[in-house]
Amino acid sequence: MGTDTTRRALLGGAGLASVALVAAVPFATACVRGPRHAEWLAERNRLMTHANAVDCRSRAFDAACSAMNVLEDKIISTPVASAAEARAKLRFVAVLHAEGSMLGADDASDLIAEVAPFLATEA
Repeated sequence: MGTDTTRRALLGGAGLASVALVAAVPFATACVRGPRHAEWLAERNRLMTHANAVDCRSRAFDAACSAMNVLEDKIISTPVASAAEARAKLRFVAVLHAEGSMLGADDASDLIAEVAPFLATEA
């Protein structure tokens, strides 16, 4: 059996090769648009500044704290997809520590395991 070098065969093979290459790219990496964790941390910090500026018995304070809780959960529960996101997640832990909170031992261990591969590639 000979090799089929028709235009259809060559183009068809190229199409399959490109599908294979696209399929090899991890979905999460292909969809990442930027350092989400840094954006969430910046928004959380703005909310903290606002909460500190209003009466702690007000609805504005409650709303800011509720929104902060949502952002904190996003920061902690969303896996990092880049070194920038890993650094932002670590900055969040430093912010929590400065505010008098901290991660538990298991959460801290999980965090280190999660961010280590991204930080190992930095010079």
